[in-house]
Amino acid sequence: MNEKRQLRLDSNNSYSDYQHIHVIPKENEDLLKNITSPSLNGKTITDAWKNTLKDPNKYLSISPNELVSPCYKVLDSKSFLSYLEKRYW
Repeated sequence: MNEKRQLRLDSNNSYSDYQHIHVIPKENEDLLKNITSPSLNGKTITDAWKNTLKDPNKYLSISPNELVSPCYKVLDSKSFLSYLEKRYW
């Protein structure tokens, strides 16, 4: 997740682009590998979402650790990160 992503506004100040993000721990295999709706196609939740979206490249599945990893470089974020680590992973 090194590339920068930005929301884009069109001429009507409406969003013209999106990124569908699921924050799921990699250890949560029950969620990652199960499709609960028979109408969805795919073997994993990632497959199902990519098959559902008009643009599959707009889907991103990321772990909480990956999501907050840039925060470790911010000096005043240590207490917040400590809280997240204790509570979620």
